[in-house]
Amino acid sequence: MAQAWSIYVELGCCDAPDDLYDDLHDRLATAHPAVGTAPNGNLSVRIFVEASTARQAVDTGLKTVSAALKDLGITAPVVGVEAVTEAELDRRNAEKDVPALAGVGEIAEIFGVTRGRAGQLTTRDDFPPAVATLKSGRVYLKEQVEAFGQRWDRKEGRPAKPVVLTEVEKVLLAALRDAQAARSHATVGWAEQGDQLVVTSGEGRAFVVELKDSSTGEAQIPDEVIEKLSKEKLVSVTRRSDELDVELTAKGEKHAAEM
Repeated sequence: MAQAWSIYVELGCCDAPDDLYDDLHDRLATAHPAVGTAPNGNLSVRIFVEASTARQAVDTGLKTVSAALKDLGITAPVVGVEAVTEAELDRRNAEKDVPALAGVGEIAEIFGVTRGRAGQLTTRDDFPPAVATLKSGRVYLKEQVEAFGQRWDRKEGRPAKPVVLTEVEKVLLAALRDAQAARSHATVGWAEQGDQLVVTSGEGRAFVVELKDSSTGEAQIPDEVIEKLSKEKLVSVTRRSDELDVELTAKGEKHAAEM
């Protein structure tokens, strides 16, 4: 089914004369063009075409722009092209241009600590970089600060309490690591007989984890296995009816790598 696509084309042509913008706009008038200059100074063109697929949209867009340039006697290589649906372009244009920011005060509120402690956190090597420095201090992207909070071990500086894992729990961590190799999360479901966990990667690859410990002969309860790994902050879990979305934390990845 055909739909409207926005095709953005960047051309290897800098310092184009003013009349070229007008002439190119006139040549592309039926495609509702926007002719301008890219951030790097190159000539840029955005037009709208009707097509069933992104590939068809790109082909049509490039042919349309190339034909207009040829009519004007202009030779300029295409150095970039992007195709998005008109609906997606509208969604992007509706987004706020300025992302949410956070200073020391906001960081303190996010983590529930004092401003002094928040200031100490910003000096860590693994804390996200400031995006600007104002008279009031440095500011950071709130999204990156919150992501740091997901991997920050608040007990840092105290002796680390060793995590004792059973053979089954170790195998499950290894399966999650393998399943997440190409994706950010995996799903964990129960086998019908209830004595296995099935870890599925984002690409559909399955890893079966036996719940019976081969060294003791004892079987672990599925819920208890996941609950323990979550409690030890080795995984983060989103529970659904018959399966879970599971993602290794930084701590979990470290343990999985050491096994």
